[in-house]
Amino acid sequence: MSLAGAHNAMAEAFASSASAMFPDLCTVRAAQATSASATGGKVRPSTSVHANVPCLYKPLRASERLSGEGSTGFADYEILMPAVVADAQITVAPKHQVVVAARGEQPARTFEVVGVLNVSGVYLKCLAALRN
Repeated sequence: MSLAGAHNAMAEAFASSASAMFPDLCTVRAAQATSASATGGKVRPSTSVHANVPCLYKPLRASERLSGEGSTGFADYEILMPAVVADAQITVAPKHQVVVAARGEQPARTFEVVGVLNVSGVYLKCLAALRN
């Protein structure tokens, strides 16, 4: 077996066990250009890039920032997902949104991706900020 064949076999085996490793499902959305709305505010429509992608998210740290308007909480998260799902390469980039479906008592959560690390073409490790 060639090195490429061994790598593909490893990625396929990893993807087939994804449901056990990644208990959540997410949708990856790409933010489009910002435009002005009818009320003068800015809107950032987004389009779905990938849907029903198995994932696992976990907090890395939380912090609070003070401003003239009060304090705002920020939380950094790590989101893990397979690099390939159903023979499709998953593409995630900074500024993309990852919407993780609701889980039990937890509501759906929207994250904005800050950075992505592709780990040997097997899984993606995203650093993201919680948006809701």
